[in-house]
Amino acid sequence: MILGKRRHFGFDNGKARLDLDALFVLLAVSCWSQGIPRETVDRSISGSGCFGLYQSGQQVGFGRVITDGATFAYLCDVIVMPNFRGRPIGK
Repeated sequence: MILGKRRHFGFDNGKARLDLDALFVLLAVSCWSQGIPRETVDRSISGSGCFGLYQSGQQVGFGRVITDGATFAYLCDVIVMPNFRGRPIGK
């Protein structure tokens, strides 16, 4: 996937590739999950469909989907790492 000018990003739904430590720190200071415990973040990721956005192997974004697998899906926790904000990659 290519977004922006000559910026190559990869999109992946594999949980093994997620940087869980970085995601926890980022979510724990976000306005919607400030102070969330690490155990809760880990459980939310294990019970959801997760998507990472990567550039040169580094995770730069994250999104999570909660679904019943048939008729409903809720996109949540869409977040971009601070040094990649201000670009259109969160759209």
